[in-house]
Amino acid sequence: MKTRTLLLLSLFLTIKLSAQIQWVGDLHTAKAYAVANDKLILLDFWATWCKPCRQMDNALWNSPEMETMKDKFIFYKVDIDSERNLAARFNIRSIPHVAVITVNEDIILDKNGFRTSSEHISFFKGFPKQLDGLNTALSPFINKIIVEEDYFSAGLGYQSLALRLTEPLIKQKFFLLSKDYYKKYLKNENEHNKRVMLLNFLNNANLGKSKKVISEINEITTDYFGTELEELKCFVLAFCYKEEGENLKLDELKPKITDPFFVSVLNK
Repeated sequence: MKTRTLLLLSLFLTIKLSAQIQWVGDLHTAKAYAVANDKLILLDFWATWCKPCRQMDNALWNSPEMETMKDKFIFYKVDIDSERNLAARFNIRSIPHVAVITVNEDIILDKNGFRTSSEHISFFKGFPKQLDGLNTALSPFINKIIVEEDYFSAGLGYQSLALRLTEPLIKQKFFLLSKDYYKKYLKNENEHNKRVMLLNFLNNANLGKSKKVISEINEITTDYFGTELEELKCFVLAFCYKEEGENLKLDELKPKITDPFFVSVLNK
């Protein structure tokens, strides 16, 4: 019921961010805004007695530099004294602590302590402004009302977005999360199992295992994936050959790949 309410509420919550950071009043509202605006959520764990937290407010959150980051996140301040359960859920041991999460509370990256505002600004720069609908795919996980296809959608959402990103740490985290959701989908015999196998090979290739992926795909019988998945198979192999610097094999496969997104990834 909460998930349905959240999605309905999100229809009315598309916001235009002002020149300053807007801190929302609670996590439920933050999630609704995040779905409506296709953004990540930034949690700032703090307390009134925390001196570094006050320094962070002045030097970072209220700084002109932060204005360039304001469109990337939905911002929510978490007072660890009044929201002990939430702080415990995120295993907060010291403050200030910043966590960047999705609507179902997958932690993308987090950062503990505060030294300089420039360090945090640099940390924020690699995050995307839009999530290409990822939060919508993750919405069923908010209230744990899940069907197996939701794991496929979530894995695909993380992977598609990761392929568009440039920041290595964030890309890596998104690919790892994609693998986790695909793994859950593959626990049972499902319609997209063979497709997910290939997509997981692509995740592994992006995580530095392209040579192993080439070997594993070539060990599978040539007709296993069928004609429907032939282009995806060629794309995964082409990506691996590109990563391994095997340009002749890459050039052999390129004519078989016409999907605009696949082509754009290979041409990066």
